[in-house]
Amino acid sequence: MEESLIKYISQSNIAIYYDGWRNGKKGAIVDRTGNGKLRFHEQFHTSFGLDDVYEKIEENPIVADGIVASWMKIRQDTTLFDKCLNRNIIFPSSIRDFYTEYTIKRFEEFNLLHRDNPDALNLNLEFEFFTNYIIPHEKKLNKISEALFDYVTPHDCKIIRKIMTSYIMFLTEARDNIQPPSKKPKDNKRRIKNTHDADINKLKNLFNHNFDKKFIPNLKALIDLPRSNKELAYIALLIYNSKHFIKNDYSSFSTWYRYFCKIVKCEVFENYAAPSALKNIPKGLEDLFFFLNLDKIL
Repeated sequence: MEESLIKYISQSNIAIYYDGWRNGKKGAIVDRTGNGKLRFHEQFHTSFGLDDVYEKIEENPIVADGIVASWMKIRQDTTLFDKCLNRNIIFPSSIRDFYTEYTIKRFEEFNLLHRDNPDALNLNLEFEFFTNYIIPHEKKLNKISEALFDYVTPHDCKIIRKIMTSYIMFLTEARDNIQPPSKKPKDNKRRIKNTHDADINKLKNLFNHNFDKKFIPNLKALIDLPRSNKELAYIALLIYNSKHFIKNDYSSFSTWYRYFCKIVKCEVFENYAAPSALKNIPKGLEDLFFFLNLDKIL
């Protein structure tokens, strides 16, 4: 048997049939429907030749879901996961970017489900997302993904375990950098979380031609969440510090912050009009806006 069989797992919706899976089965591991779930499509002989269960896709067993299924489609350097499991968590940038992008997609789905909740304004949605949703949810999906162990080699199983473990570590780190909601909210106008409606057309004009404008809807969606005025000031600073932000249009951060509040339709707080007042940006918030420094892929 080969050292690794991961290469036979399809990275698209086109099946790659293989007859040397560890459990002796013949067939393809593929996400035919594009819903993020890898299923095993058994190959069998009919009077018409080789075939599989095309018309009953949902009946084929799921062998990987969540972060494992997502990673199987991009397959980064597996040696990088060893660095993720050190005692001091320092994620290689390529893995951090992959984990962050995957997490943002899950957060957008979570936000869509909860934005009409009458209690949404009183919730710290980011804290709720990490604590009560994605961490327990991904642990369940990891259990489902253990079905893949029957198909691949022991070497592959170790890699998959590293993916599972390091992603939960990544989520835990992000959660720990988000301020939990206070049990007794203070009557402080600066801490009240309000929804917003950022002007998407004005957001588009903030960045140079090297910025990938496909992230503008992500930027708007993340800004429009229920946020305190200090969180919005942090976001203004993250945008200001982006290598793609056109600073020449603004004489200082103070000028930009006031314009940002106009775009977002939030109140200006003079105490936040200087970067020195916005030290220690929460890591979880910084990770959500990772795309502000990505270069457009030509």
